[in-house]
Parts: sequence; structure tokens; C-alpha cells
Amino acid sequence: MISIIIPTLNEEKNISRVISQFSKIKNLEIIIADGSSDDDTIKIAKKLGAKVFLNKRKTQNIGKNRNLGATHAKGNILIFCDADTQFKNAKKAILNIESKFSSNNLLAGVPRLEIFPKEKKIQDFFFHSIFSFILKTSFKTKIPLASGQCQIIRKKIFRQMKGYNSKMAVNEDAEIFERISKKGQVKYFNDIIVYESPRRYRKKGYIYLGVLVLITNFFRKIFKKEIIKEWQRVE
Repeated sequence: MISIIIPTLNEEKNISRVISQFSKIKNLEIIIADGSSDDDTIKIAKKLGAKVFLNKRKTQNIGKNRNLGATHAKGNILIFCDADTQFKNAKKAILNIESKFSSNNLLAGVPRLEIFPKEKKIQDFFFHSIFSFILKTSFKTKIPLASGQCQIIRKKIFRQMKGYNSKMAVNEDAEIFERISKKGQVKYFNDIIVYESPRRYRKKGYIYLGVLVLITNFFRKIFKKEIIKEWQRVE
């Protein structure tokens, strides 16, 4: 079995799309790790057959919610997806993932990210082309820059790593891959495409988000300090 784990917070506009893409695929379970949504996210998820678990803590971040979902996962392979993402072809992607993880040497991996075709602009094309090249290249080093929109991790190693660092509001996605890469093989899957919403890029801007990643990583590496304490949702 494969477990799809989706952290949510007020995602009623997107949750149906992300869950429905897996509706005709066997040997899957859909787990919603919700940060106490006050819209219809939970209602919609349950109606579509997903298992819902609530994080009722006052402080919220994606790492905590992903860890919550993983605690209840029955699958040997964990696929962490954001609530505004979708595989280009979910059925083929799952079969591809099953094939790749048939080798016990592979511990984790990330797919190639693109903006939803109907929402893509010229700046998205250029950014994601550069972004994909950087990510792909980083996986040939000891510091894989794994983005968190979609991550695939073998459950055994996930539990060995004790999950995501729940104290980190950002960059917890890359940090767990750094730790996993020290234990074995991690890969960038150029042949698996996941579409994501451009909402964060539209509101924050590519330059701002890029600088933010650099600064937070610098402080974490040099000063062992997290400068962003709380994750902020973008509508």
C-alpha cells in the first residue's frame, strides 16, 4: 500500500481536485492532516473517502501536520502532497513510483514541478526551468535541495529519521532529505511531473521566495538558528 498524506488548512477550493485524482487507483489510502480548518475542507475530504486527522495545537506548520498524517499511515511508501498539487497522470505516476521503489536501495525522491498549464505565465516557465535544473543538479551532491510540494519517502526511513523537524516553519522539506541522503540513495524524478498552484509565487514573488530560502538556510547552517518561527498560509 501507498499512503498519500496531504496537510491542509482551509483548502475547500482545492481539496476535491487533489483527492479525486487518486479515486480509481487501488492499494492507496488518502490521509488528510488538517490544521483545524474552519471551512468545508474536512467535510469534503471525508465525503471523498479520505481519512482525516486533526492537529489542534495553537502553533501550526506543515512539518507537524505531515508527521501527524504519517503516524497513521499504513503504506510502506509515503507520498506527501500539498493541497494545491496534482500529478500530470496520477495512475501512471503511482505505477512509476511503485517500480522505482521496488529497489530497496532507494529511500526517497521528489518529482519535477511545473505550474498548472492553464495558469502558467512566461515567468513561471523560466523560473521552473532554472529551478528544476538546480534541484536535479543538487541531487548529485551531498545536499539535495528537495522541495516540499511533493515528496516520496519510504516509511521505514521516515520513522528512522523521526519525520520532519517540527520546529522548522520553512525548509523542513530540504532538511529531511539532507538527513536521509546520509543513510542511502535519494533521487530526483525528472519523468514524474507534478503540477502546483502559482498562488504563493503570485503573492510573494519569485525573487522574495528565493532570497528567503537562501537567508533561512544561511542562518540554519551558520548560526544553527531558525529566523522564521511560524508558517503562513497563502490564499
